[in-house]
Amino acid sequence: MTFSAINCRTLLLLAVLVPILILFGYVALRSGSLAPVSVTTTKVASRALQPALFGIGTV
Repeated sequence: MTFSAINCRTLLLLAVLVPILILFGYVALRSGSLAPVSVTTTKVASRALQPALFGIGTV
């Protein structure tokens, strides 16, 4: 084995592994436990409380 053959193999291995690692990182950040969580916001409003359900006895 010559130096150029080892160098060629190393470059080929890096050319395959780097995109796989980048793809793995992208998938982990977009769909795994590190994925962003969607948050819904609303404006604060002051209103009187009205009962939505009421009854007599034990509910």
